[in-house]
Amino acid sequence: RIRTQIKMAAEAGYEALASKEPEAKPVPYVEVPLEPKPVVVVPAARRCQIRRFCCCLSLATGVRLMAILDFLAGLAGVVVCGLIVFCRTHEAKLDHVVTDGLEHLWGNSTNATLKIAETVAKVNHGVDLAAKALPLMLLAAVIHFYFARVGTRAADGKVKEALLYYYWRAAQFGVSLFSMCFSHIVLAGYAAVVCRSHWLELTKDDLPLHVAVVTTTTTTNKPSPTKTVDA
Repeated sequence: RIRTQIKMAAEAGYEALASKEPEAKPVPYVEVPLEPKPVVVVPAARRCQIRRFCCCLSLATGVRLMAILDFLAGLAGVVVCGLIVFCRTHEAKLDHVVTDGLEHLWGNSTNATLKIAETVAKVNHGVDLAAKALPLMLLAAVIHFYFARVGTRAADGKVKEALLYYYWRAAQFGVSLFSMCFSHIVLAGYAAVVCRSHWLELTKDDLPLHVAVVTTTTTTNKPSPTKTVDA
């Protein structure tokens, strides 16, 4: 009986100690991502830039077509210069051809003869003015040939030539503003935008980049608070 009373007293003491023990608080935890957050590198946005020439061709093809137009412009300038030189060196034959043609058209009357002489004088004056402007026309033809070569190299992917050809087209756009022709201004402006877009396309690796960090949420199992179990 004494042993039984000692055992019951011990159990009662254990229960009293268990009732006085404070409840366990939740253990704080820290979320540690298992994988690094993904980083997206986005090129900086640029204005006045297009992706296609005429909505269907590549920018390099558009630049090459414009270079061909420059070559044709230079070739036309050379042909015109040749015609001016021919008319200047064969002025007498030109006067005879003009006179015969107008006499056949207007007749041989006195008034017709005066008109023919006046027309021939105007033709000769025009040929003389064109001959004075011949060096400038030849220079313009050479410039067109040069930039046709620059445009071809720009279409092949040369960055320096692409920038130079963009300046050339931008200068043409500036000149077109003085022509007061809406269609000319629009076409010259579009050509400048195409050349600028092609240059930016070639230098896209050198553009400043914007770094965007994509945040992801990770779910972790929170640890359950410890509980004391009475023995």
